[in-house]
Amino acid sequence: MNNSLKYLSLLLCLIILSSCGSTEESNNNETSNDMKTELSFSPPEHYPVSTITQDIGYTRFTVKYDRPNVSQFGGSSLFGKSIPMNQLWNMGGSIPPTITSSDKFSIDGQELAAGSYILSAEINDNVWKVHLYGNNEKTNGKAEESNKVLSLSKKIETSTNRVECLSFSFESVSYDNTQLVFAWDNVRIPFDLSINYEALVLNKINDFLSNLDNSKSEEDLIKSRFYYEQSANYLSKVSSNNDELFALSNNWLDKAVEKDNQIASIINGENGGAFKEAIASSLSIKPSDFDFSSKKATIYWLKANNLARLGQHSEALDVINQILVDNTFDDELFAASDESSDESADKDMVDKDHALYGYFTQLKSKLESLQ
Repeated sequence: MNNSLKYLSLLLCLIILSSCGSTEESNNNETSNDMKTELSFSPPEHYPVSTITQDIGYTRFTVKYDRPNVSQFGGSSLFGKSIPMNQLWNMGGSIPPTITSSDKFSIDGQELAAGSYILSAEINDNVWKVHLYGNNEKTNGKAEESNKVLSLSKKIETSTNRVECLSFSFESVSYDNTQLVFAWDNVRIPFDLSINYEALVLNKINDFLSNLDNSKSEEDLIKSRFYYEQSANYLSKVSSNNDELFALSNNWLDKAVEKDNQIASIINGENGGAFKEAIASSLSIKPSDFDFSSKKATIYWLKANNLARLGQHSEALDVINQILVDNTFDDELFAASDESSDESADKDMVDKDHALYGYFTQLKSKLESLQ
């Protein structure tokens, strides 16, 4: 009996000791794991990574790539040896370069949607075949055949200026195009990047005007009136012989007149005075600027010019006669300008009206001669 108790006591002691040892080991492991987590970090890429950007109009191009140097790839025996001919190469060291555009664009005349693209190439003595692949969450930065969107045959340019570190750069930048240049060792390859600047501007203007139209703010009503006129004026200047743009310009001018009428209705209403003071303060303009009669004349002037350039001479004459009959130009005000001081703001306004009146009468005479 006593022996049995001794064995049982010994067994309990072993279980307790084993349990304590296990707990201690577990705690040590937890501490070790915590230390590992605390000390974990991502090592740097084997080759330095660079990112360059270039804005063209509203569009931003971004190129990300790594920069191995020639000596890391075998020195003088670079293309054709260290980088084999006719095999797919990622055009970098550890990672392939990516080009990202915020808007639809063209590369060497081939149109691509906004987004990110991976570049890889098959090299040859004189011509490289450069491939572009869609780069998104599904591709995970890999150039796979199923994601190929475009292939370009690029004749290489050789340069006497040897480039040690692989490089991309933007050159020959203008408002709607640029050159993206790949350079490494004595090889140089330019890519032409371009955007449809006019279409992008139109989309931006349309979105902006639509947002103002959807606003119920009286301040935005004032803004939209001026922005419709300014946007129409912009189109008139850049339209050249594009009938669609002239027509769109006239539509925006009609919208400006519509806004004029809405504003006049508010001003002539019960709370018109308070409206003028509040909006004038908000927009930092003088309350007198709410008299849009002379400003409306500039709208009709633009519209008459657009119609004339569209060859709609009779319609242009109707617009001119309408503004003249509406007595926008006050003869008494013109006469009073002779008595005004040269420094008078009123005289400046009258002088502008004189000039605009002259433009109207000259255009009217020209249109009448074409009837």
